[in-house]
Amino acid sequence: MKYTILQPRREPLGGLLRLDMLVAGICVAALGMTMLVGSLRLVTYVIPPLALLAVLATGRLTWSPNAPPYLVLIAAAALLAPLGNMAGLQDVYLMLIGLSPFAFGCRYRLPWQHIFWAAVVATLLTYVRKGGVGGVEFDPMTSRSSFEATTSFVFGVLAAWAACERRWLASLLALLLCILTLKRIVALGAIVVVAAMLLPRSWVDRLLRPLPMILLNVLYLLVVIRYTQGGFDALIVQYTSQSSDQLGMGRQRLYHYPVQELLHDPWRFAFVGMGPGSAYEVMKGGWGFLGKANLHNDSLKILFEYGGLVWAGFYAVLYRTSQRLELRILMLFVNIMFLTDNTLIYPYVIFAIGIACQSLAPASDTAQAWARGDAGARR
Repeated sequence: MKYTILQPRREPLGGLLRLDMLVAGICVAALGMTMLVGSLRLVTYVIPPLALLAVLATGRLTWSPNAPPYLVLIAAAALLAPLGNMAGLQDVYLMLIGLSPFAFGCRYRLPWQHIFWAAVVATLLTYVRKGGVGGVEFDPMTSRSSFEATTSFVFGVLAAWAACERRWLASLLALLLCILTLKRIVALGAIVVVAAMLLPRSWVDRLLRPLPMILLNVLYLLVVIRYTQGGFDALIVQYTSQSSDQLGMGRQRLYHYPVQELLHDPWRFAFVGMGPGSAYEVMKGGWGFLGKANLHNDSLKILFEYGGLVWAGFYAVLYRTSQRLELRILMLFVNIMFLTDNTLIYPYVIFAIGIACQSLAPASDTAQAWARGDAGARR
């Protein structure tokens, strides 16, 4: 079967190599390489300006179905910029890196199988590079695996994507590798997607609407606050023989200062947060010399930095992605990753989800667009 990266335009830009195809190839190569070598993420910083050039060349401005909730945060970051810091602006730029490859009207034709095998190769190379040859360790309870790698996020997306297309064997294979590469929340998200696809569609359709999902996310944050305050310590020790902080891989300690601030002035945070990037500073607990550390809870981070109104708007838009149920189920997977990780600012994860959205959605539902004199961009 023959695959092309881009859906051809009706009017070529001229020349043997179109600018939009060149930029698309750079996006795929740069974001793909970050799965293997984390330091190469600096190369991805050129993607937004290149995408802007492609937008100007094609006369199109588009976005994929997973973009609107990110656009809510980007707009809020612009309004709250005086309260924020450079780390917060960097977060916005990282989101733009993941969204920009879809900005100039492209429909990527990257087959599921190709992405899967690329992630397998990247995982094996990471295993070898870490000196893992000669021994294998795997313990999900303590989050230890010889094959632990950032590709776990990609396997999770692939498992959810295949489940949404009812390709159960492919989904199971990707899920097994997601578990092996050990991102527990990603594996949980993929499992929930599989369960959602097996439940009656009418039930899932009623649940995956803005109001029910906002309420469920509020409930989760209340659980996080109680967890941070030690409310589950006895139960966790009794049933896991680990402390709450051990089970959460240090998250109880990470959440401590942001949750303290939330409890100190809850009405303020209901409306306005402390500004983009402020969570990084508060987490230091006053020790200014400490380096940047991630909160490992994107939902809590959005609430803390942007406030309750933006937080609610973000989740409302997340579940208004499309009338197509499969796309909202995929957004459920995204939502679950936000609960205990930092995927909000992982460009290659945003890009992978965008690819899955394009596969799940018809062309008319995959991108919203404006174009100079080009009615085809709006179809």
